[in-house]
Amino acid sequence: MNRVVLFFPDHHDVRRAGRFQDRQILPLGTLAIATPLTAAGFEVEIVDQRVHEDWPARLRNSLAQHPIYLGVSSMTGVQIKGGLEAS
Repeated sequence: MNRVVLFFPDHHDVRRAGRFQDRQILPLGTLAIATPLTAAGFEVEIVDQRVHEDWPARLRNSLAQHPIYLGVSSMTGVQIKGGLEAS
């Protein structure tokens, strides 16, 4: 099966601010890409740096399975740092 890995970088200190204890903020842009890929038969994995504290290991494990594509979401600003770190 064709695998795609999508990476969502941390864009501010939500984990450290404790905001994730109250609610989840979904990576809507990443999900908007994942939905049609899944519908087209791709196996999609999302690694979210904001909530996966073990994201480097998750990303390495995902890449070891030889996906056909790694997508890194990023906006200008702080999120670029996480995107570059993953890349």
